[in-house]
Amino acid sequence: MPYLWQVVYDPKAAAPPLPAGPHAGTWGQLEASLTDVLRSFCSPHPLLTPIDDWELGHTWGQLEPSLTDVLRSFCSPHPLLTPIDDWELGFNIVNRADHDQHLAVLCAPSDGLALFQQDHKHTRDEAHDEAMSERGWDEKLPVHNWWMASFEPTLENASKAARLASIEMQLRGASSPADLALTQVSAGQMGQLLLPGLPIGAAA
Repeated sequence: MPYLWQVVYDPKAAAPPLPAGPHAGTWGQLEASLTDVLRSFCSPHPLLTPIDDWELGHTWGQLEPSLTDVLRSFCSPHPLLTPIDDWELGFNIVNRADHDQHLAVLCAPSDGLALFQQDHKHTRDEAHDEAMSERGWDEKLPVHNWWMASFEPTLENASKAARLASIEMQLRGASSPADLALTQVSAGQMGQLLLPGLPIGAAA
């Protein structure tokens, strides 16, 4: 059964807060984990469709639900992450059709869920800035021309963030998810973040 994401803990980092013993933990932890599992079972996902009908990132209709599932799982209470104060999950999507500019995704307890869009082509373009704001971007950062959209880490907002990311990449010239590449996938100091639930190829 495919899964959405996994953290491979760095042995030099603090040990992951696994329950001690087969019956440890709380009903709240069990229910949250079971909810995540069942939601992933019930979500339309390209990895579960017939293999002859699916290619890596073949359509936006396949990519956006996958991105939504990943972001929703980041925002769901999780027993392995809740006890850690400084966990951070993130990745960048390179848009080859937009001069390899990046759309960055970050989720952390201190920052919530945030998107960052690189925007070097429009340094002084009021009409473009107005259009970005209308699409849902909150502010243009003064350093290196990045736009930011921040969200409270809720399931509903995770869906909104995935939709904004999908629209932005298409408006920036990506004709299909094949124009995208995944890079800078990170779990902060915890270890390596794997994203098998996100059907985007890795950057070369």
